Amino acid sequence: MKLPSINREHRGDVQALRAVAVILVILYHLKIIKGGFLGVDIFFVISGYVITLNLSKSQGSLKEKLTKFYLRRAKRILPSSLVVVILTALLTKLFLAPIYQGRFRIDALWSSLMGANIGFGLHGLDYLQATTAPSPFLHYWSLGVEEQFYIIWPLIFFLFISKRSPKIFAVILPASIAIALITTAIYPVFSFYLPTSRAFQFLFGAGLAIGPTFKGNKNLLAAFGWAGIIGSALLIPDNLANPNRFSMIPTVSTMLVIYAESKLFTFKSLQYIGEISFTLYLVHWPVILLFGNGSQNIHGAKIFLAILTIAIATLLLSIFIELPFRYESFGHISPRNWVIILTLGTVIAQAAYLLPGKSGSDKFQLDLSKPIIYTNGCHLDQRHSALNKNCTFGNTGPKVLLIGDSHAAQWFPAFEKLANENKLTFTSQTKSSCPITTDSVYANGQIDKSCDKWHVNIVNLIRNNKFDYLIFSNFDHNNYKYSGNNGINNFISSIGTTKVIQLMDTPKPPNDSVACLSANPSNPSTCSFPVQSIIKFRTSAIDPTLWLCTDICPAVLNGFNTYRDGSHISVITAKNLSEKLYLELLKYNR
Repeated sequence: MKLPSINREHRGDVQALRAVAVILVILYHLKIIKGGFLGVDIFFVISGYVITLNLSKSQGSLKEKLTKFYLRRAKRILPSSLVVVILTALLTKLFLAPIYQGRFRIDALWSSLMGANIGFGLHGLDYLQATTAPSPFLHYWSLGVEEQFYIIWPLIFFLFISKRSPKIFAVILPASIAIALITTAIYPVFSFYLPTSRAFQFLFGAGLAIGPTFKGNKNLLAAFGWAGIIGSALLIPDNLANPNRFSMIPTVSTMLVIYAESKLFTFKSLQYIGEISFTLYLVHWPVILLFGNGSQNIHGAKIFLAILTIAIATLLLSIFIELPFRYESFGHISPRNWVIILTLGTVIAQAAYLLPGKSGSDKFQLDLSKPIIYTNGCHLDQRHSALNKNCTFGNTGPKVLLIGDSHAAQWFPAFEKLANENKLTFTSQTKSSCPITTDSVYANGQIDKSCDKWHVNIVNLIRNNKFDYLIFSNFDHNNYKYSGNNGINNFISSIGTTKVIQLMDTPKPPNDSVACLSANPSNPSTCSFPVQSIIKFRTSAIDPTLWLCTDICPAVLNGFNTYRDGSHISVITAKNLSEKLYLELLKYNR
């Protein structure tokens, strides 16, 4: 068995950059460094440089150059990525929560076809911010971006750039930066995954490949670059929409290191890690989730064991898969055969989900449904602010208006049940990530203008209608970056004389409750958690914690899952608590 070795044809500084990039990503996923996600930005700049440098040296007709390029990319990426997809599918099917296997299967399909970024973008999945269990294929989004760049860029390069002055980058670079910032401002979640939003990072590297060489102090320039990379990883917060203006720091810093072409910080250990960085990147994320039983929350000895497993798996895959395909055992593989390999890999990965996995439980039933307002237009996403006029239910009893974010929406089934029982007339107007306040709400580091518009629309709705009760609820376990009580009290003061009641937030499980139950069907108490204090803004307040918890908040109530994810109570839980909610409302009867 021959261990991987450093390829002397590769530049030491570029390999060191690859090593630092993958180390930062791993540390980020282990929740050790908050800015480690910027390692992907480094990879994009490197890819732009290396690919464009290779394109500039290619010979032959356009068809010959394109064919050679695509075949080299196939040898470099497809074998390892497909093997990891297959192994991940097998292991997650056997060991992770069965409740999410359907979603994982779709993610595996997108990943096999190098379109994971499109799949996650279409589903509006915010990177590592979802309340459900993270996908074991989530890291494949960056491979999708790179593959899509590899498909398009050679055509653009050969047809429009290679025979022209590098000055063309003075035009396309600013344009690509503007596209990224505009897209992030309009739809930040999807922008994260779009190749058009990431194009400027590839272009920074591409411009270096055909530009003039640096003639100054190489070590000094490289030092500035390395300082920018390390500094950005330590200082740039991870709660901002990406790419953003701060993305320029690691991008330009990486460019400086490459441009300097210095031996500074090019230790052999880093070069070695850089040589196997691709496989290391593929392997690390599913291993972390497997050790975390579906979450990235691993501690103590598990971190050491996870790192050891990542190292061993990376070496084995490098020795038996990546390096033979890349350098040695396998020579020319025709495009037709690559299509066959891709098809077989995809089919095998999908077939893995037909294997028997963890069984369910006879101790509880799982309710994973969402309130119907997520499909009937009565609950708005982060893009919309106009109110739906068809969101009133029932026509007898006191008129109740429910407003707030998704943690208000989670109570819709309870209020709907009361309306169906002719106990009240209920209007629901909620919006994701939009708490009740007069302050501007920040989403991904920038003001959420749609939230501001929605607040205005809500106030107008209240002023133009006579409601007996206004009930609001906000997610109180994160920092929306508004000024707490003042913003809430100012909002309440602006709406007049309507009786206002705070429905305090529900306790938040430390992890995805459903994933935990699914992984521990015979011992649901494992998924219970200690009760927490909840923020109370009003004297007129209802505390549902008293209905859900004693000293411990159980993961199962009345034979069903208490929560439908890592944050929201299930539909069946809300319905079962409707009578308690009604009795509390009666206490505030005028």
